[in-house]
Amino acid sequence: MKVKVSRIPRDSDSEKGSDSSVISPESAVKPRMISKGLFIFDFRLKPNLLKGYYALPITYSLGDQTKTEMVRVYLFQKKALPQRYRINRFYKHINQTERFNSGAALTEAVLREYGKSISQAEFRKIIDHIKAKSNWKDADFQTWRLVLKRALSSPAQSLEEFVELERQDRADE
Repeated sequence: MKVKVSRIPRDSDSEKGSDSSVISPESAVKPRMISKGLFIFDFRLKPNLLKGYYALPITYSLGDQTKTEMVRVYLFQKKALPQRYRINRFYKHINQTERFNSGAALTEAVLREYGKSISQAEFRKIIDHIKAKSNWKDADFQTWRLVLKRALSSPAQSLEEFVELERQDRADE
């Protein structure tokens, strides 16, 4: 990706660089000067970026001062992402054991690939326990994501083990 920056004051002595770690695997990028006060940053993009605006800090010298300003960059896809993509490693027939266990069924299958064994029923109990403790009321995606992350970050293979680990964590604080 090339980013052309012209907001730098024309009388700046030198361009220090940009922290591009928000959108690039490269943490810092040095610019190429085109003309006084006009620079180009050339760097690779992360492969999983979403369309939208991103802010990049640009640091430059002006006399004996170093200044940082934010530059807004808009990213978009030139071609549409596929509506469906199959990850062959996880392409297996999965049966959910109960009506509302689709997430637990997928989790069971993925965890099995990584050597962790947990039943859909136990995973669902852990999810319900976390939801009850957090006073979760709706099916908001962000809330579900946080609940799932909390359940997946535990080594527990049953609700009883999960509750015991929580108790131990509180005792260690």
